Amino acid sequence: MLFAGVLLLLLASVLLSWCVGHARLPSWERAGAFRGFHMLGFGLWVIGLLALILGLGLIWGATSFLGAASAALAYFFLLPFLTQPLLRALGALPALDLAPNRKGRIAILSAMEKSYFEHKYRYPGTSERFHLFSALRARYIEKSEEKSLEIAWRCASLDDAMVEAARIDAGDEAAEEVRLRLHTFPKCSKCGEHRAFRSGDPLCYGCREYGNLKVCHRCDLYWAEDDKHCRQCGQPLSDVASESQKAKK
Repeated sequence: MLFAGVLLLLLASVLLSWCVGHARLPSWERAGAFRGFHMLGFGLWVIGLLALILGLGLIWGATSFLGAASAALAYFFLLPFLTQPLLRALGALPALDLAPNRKGRIAILSAMEKSYFEHKYRYPGTSERFHLFSALRARYIEKSEEKSLEIAWRCASLDDAMVEAARIDAGDEAAEEVRLRLHTFPKCSKCGEHRAFRSGDPLCYGCREYGNLKVCHRCDLYWAEDDKHCRQCGQPLSDVASESQKAKK
């Protein structure tokens, strides 16, 4: 009975940690979108609370009131430090605290990611440095072109640009936090190059929005998913996702 009570507490911790983590997100970032989260989340809340109450009851019956009180303390002050990192590692929770009152960390990352991919696919055939510069320039139009170029030269990848964006928007502390935690976001399951920031979505913004495009390297143009040949030169088209994986290798 004691073992069953401990298992129920672990189950309650996993379910309620997931619910709390997603409830703190903006509605559009929650698992299953806003309505789906409310339908699924309510059920998990109920199951988690029942598991918590039943688990504490079983431990009380198997030991004593003091044992149940100790289990409750462990549940509230110890288990969250175990279950939340586990859920983040599995991709079930965002790797950063995405609550709106944390200076909008996820908003900074999402805005930088969106700007980067928009410019990457708007100007095919250009360098990675140009993509980073264009994204930073568009995000911070109040800065001079020379300053944006200086920041871009400090960046070797989109991850670096996100760190610099956090520094501009929220200060050095936010930049350091983003730098330390970026690696905990999973890689995109399609291209394997960029990170997936949406909880429950294994794709990066580029693969989610542009992953079905076809590219012509002769004309530096992108075409729709159904096109087999470039409409301008007639050359066979390549898949964007496969090209990203080749470039990575």
